[in-house]
Amino acid sequence: MGLNVAQTNMFLAVARLVYCFDFEENPACPLDVSKPFVDDNTNGPFKVKIRPRSAAHVELIRRANAEQGQ
Repeated sequence: MGLNVAQTNMFLAVARLVYCFDFEENPACPLDVSKPFVDDNTNGPFKVKIRPRSAAHVELIRRANAEQGQ
């Protein structure tokens, strides 16, 4: 049961990030996409630009944070 809860929470967190933000590669530090991603902490940190998609998304994030008491 715990694994299912963890996987669901991770999915929701990533889905919300992708929904609310644009991720853009930094031209000065290109990402090497020719090799497979391995989560061994030797690939990062990745230098990317992260921006809210719109003012409406910013308001959605603020509203969600207020509902959580943050």
